[in-house]
Amino acid sequence: MAKKKLFLGIGAFLVPGGAGHKFDVVAHLYNGHAPDPSDAKLRIPIDLKQTPTKGAWDGVQIDDRGYDHRKQRLPLPEKSDGKPGGLLVTTVGTDPHPDATEKGAAYLEYKFFHDHKDKIYKTADPKAVWPPLGFEEYELATLVYQDDTGANPIKHGMRYVGFKATIHDLVEVSVGSLKRRLAKVSLRWAPVDEWRGPFWVDLNDPADCDPDPVDAGDLEDPVAGYSLVTKDKPGALFVNLQRASVFSPGDAALRGPKLPIGMG
Repeated sequence: MAKKKLFLGIGAFLVPGGAGHKFDVVAHLYNGHAPDPSDAKLRIPIDLKQTPTKGAWDGVQIDDRGYDHRKQRLPLPEKSDGKPGGLLVTTVGTDPHPDATEKGAAYLEYKFFHDHKDKIYKTADPKAVWPPLGFEEYELATLVYQDDTGANPIKHGMRYVGFKATIHDLVEVSVGSLKRRLAKVSLRWAPVDEWRGPFWVDLNDPADCDPDPVDAGDLEDPVAGYSLVTKDKPGALFVNLQRASVFSPGDAALRGPKLPIGMG
């Protein structure tokens, strides 16, 4: 059984009348074409108890709304008081948090996403593609590790969000047996196509980013298809959710980088 799960984010509408932890959504990939929530053929069943922090690991469907690696819910972003904003993930839905909305983002487990891809693609404008224009797929992805110290002795329960990153400087130091690779990085804030930073992150520290997001030897690992950032070229960097949440203080409009196109 996989020790981690990848989730892909879509814009989503809650089907009117949905309530409780089970409900339906319809996907919205592109601002140019709104889906019809009344079309039963487009509905995707969601169970908010089938998440990494609540459900059985093999039955997970959807990522939680905004939990850091300590499984504490991140705060909602503040508009103007300068407090660090939360980085929300799944926002659509009615339970268990009052900040959930009828229109928002839904981060679907990779296999669950592809099981429903026909419903997802049918709602898109004819001009829309996956990933949406201007995005790399990993920029609409979250990565969550099973909270099992046996399967994940170091990264158990941790979660990360994908960014397109550029490394400006890389400093490698050793403190006893501890090796650190300190990178000065800029992160692309999609969908506004704005680079922010630079920020210093330790590429060897799971509390900063995922040092090794690809499972060696796993030919079905979806992360293996992404081009990871190196000193020589921009690419994917999976940043710890809690660490990423402080990169956009006080920006309620942006609400972090994980805002799928189509949410409005």
